[in-house]
Amino acid sequence: MTTNIHEKIQALCKRSDQQLKTSRTNAKNGDFGSATSLLVTAFEERTKAVVLQIVELGFPIINNFSEIEYIFHQHDARHYIGYFVDCLYEIIEDFKIVLDRCRDDKNYVFKVARFGKDEETQKELIQWGLTKVHSFLEKIDFYKNIEKTRQKGLYVDVLNHRFSEDLTKEDYLFVKSRLNTIHLLSRDLIEMKWFDDSDLMPSLQDSREKMAQTNIPGHLIIAIEIVKKERSKAFKFIKNQLLQIQEQLIRTENNLPTT
Repeated sequence: MTTNIHEKIQALCKRSDQQLKTSRTNAKNGDFGSATSLLVTAFEERTKAVVLQIVELGFPIINNFSEIEYIFHQHDARHYIGYFVDCLYEIIEDFKIVLDRCRDDKNYVFKVARFGKDEETQKELIQWGLTKVHSFLEKIDFYKNIEKTRQKGLYVDVLNHRFSEDLTKEDYLFVKSRLNTIHLLSRDLIEMKWFDDSDLMPSLQDSREKMAQTNIPGHLIIAIEIVKKERSKAFKFIKNQLLQIQEQLIRTENNLPTT
């Protein structure tokens, strides 16, 4: 890599923004097929930017750039990242609500910390968990088929009588709203919005030092290797894991006292 990481991030974000702009123009002209496809390519460029942004912030998720070459060259790896970012962003939005609640009720954080002893809080957390599992399960088919959506907007499938015009304004708006989380994450990382609450969050330097003492880089590299080997089954594995969590939460809920 001949240019520094910051220049690469800027180039990826600029390209992503250009594709989003062209997508909006095409949508205004009624070409929702190519507009939707451009949303997907803009999302993929932004995904690569986010990986580099995390590295630039000092989190040692890689030992060298060759270890993330797969992410930069394979569509499916970026789709998996998009899925997890979508889920993560949803949790972060919930976490912001929790922070606000903690500010209003100083005892709430202790109620959450005593999970398992406070029945009311336990029921609340179980319901939250079931809601998240349901939401994450719904996202799987979208990201699993996102490449098909991109191609559907680009090409005419003569044999199956499908055309790019088959993608509607509603399809375009749905894809746009779903893929927007990766752009939001990228912009938040640039502005470091999540570190505004200095009294609640550790300093960035402390985070870097603690991360450097963990095995997280190795674990993430292993995760990438698993996706390489099990790329066709990865979403199936995720779905099975979520269903197991859902079953466990329901069992726990059913065993709670009814009083």
